[in-house]
Amino acid sequence: MKVFLTSIKWIFCTLVVIGLAAFLDYYLPSEAVVQLTGTDVKRMDTRKGRYLDHEGANVERVAPTYTRDIRFINAITAEDKVRVYRNEDTGWHWPPYFKFDSADMTARTQSILSSGDKPFVQVTYYGWRIQLLSLFPNLVDMKMVEPGYRPINWVRIVFFTGLTIVGFFFWRWYRGFRRRVEARLAEQAHEAAGPFRRLFGAIRKEWRSWVGPSHD
Repeated sequence: MKVFLTSIKWIFCTLVVIGLAAFLDYYLPSEAVVQLTGTDVKRMDTRKGRYLDHEGANVERVAPTYTRDIRFINAITAEDKVRVYRNEDTGWHWPPYFKFDSADMTARTQSILSSGDKPFVQVTYYGWRIQLLSLFPNLVDMKMVEPGYRPINWVRIVFFTGLTIVGFFFWRWYRGFRRRVEARLAEQAHEAAGPFRRLFGAIRKEWRSWVGPSHD
C-alpha cells in the first residue's frame, strides 16, 4: 500500500511539473530570426482559444463565440522553414504583453517587404503552432538584425534561473519543515503512549508479585 501511495504521489508531481513546464513554454516569450514574406488577413471564428479558418478544410460552425478578422505575418527561416505568426493585440488582458500596435506592425512589415531586400528580422512571440488545432503563435515584437544573428532569450534565462533558485530554497525549507513536523509528531506519540506504558508496567509488576519470580 505504501509503495502504491508513493507511486501515486510521484505520478501526480510529475504531471504537475509537466503542466507547469508546458504553461511556461507557451506564455513565455520566444525569439527567432526570420525573413518576412508577406501579410494576410483572414476572417476566422474564435472559440475556446481556437481560430477556425473559413477558407480551409477544418471549418467548424458549432456555436462559435464570434467572427472577426485576424492579421497574420508570414515568414521563412534560414533553413527554408515556413513560419506563420498571428498578429493580435493583447491589450490589458492575459498574457500581460500589453501589445496595442498590431496594425503598426503590419504596416511596418509591408514597408520592409516593399523595399525588396527581405532583410532578416528578429521576432519575439509566444504560443505554439499546431496545424491540427489551427493554433498560431502571436507576434509581439520584431526588429531588423544582421544575417547570421543568433538571439539570446534573456527573459527565459533570467526567469528559469530565478525559478531554480526559488525552488532550491523552497526544497531546503520543506525538508527542514518536514523533519521538524515528523519530530514533533514522534514526540507527541511518545507522550501519548506514556500512560499506557506506565499502566502496562504496573500490571506486569502486580502479576509478578502475585505469581512470584520466574525460575528457569
